[in-house]
Amino acid sequence: MTTSSKVLRIVENQLNRHDISMTTDIIDETRADSLDMIEIIMDVEEWFEMDIKDKDIELLRTPGDIVHYVEQNT
Repeated sequence: MTTSSKVLRIVENQLNRHDISMTTDIIDETRADSLDMIEIIMDVEEWFEMDIKDKDIELLRTPGDIVHYVEQNT
């Protein structure tokens, strides 16, 4: 499974939606709250066996942002 497909699956499962794209703004377009974002980040960290710095979390607005972060930091 590619990084992109796994990240999309994590976001879709957390938000219980199937209309998420790589450019969907998770906060603004899906009305996800901070708890949703925490769950998404925790799932990404667990799946990819990495730690995402707290200061970087606010920069991760789209699945594409998350994929780029994972690919640059693993």
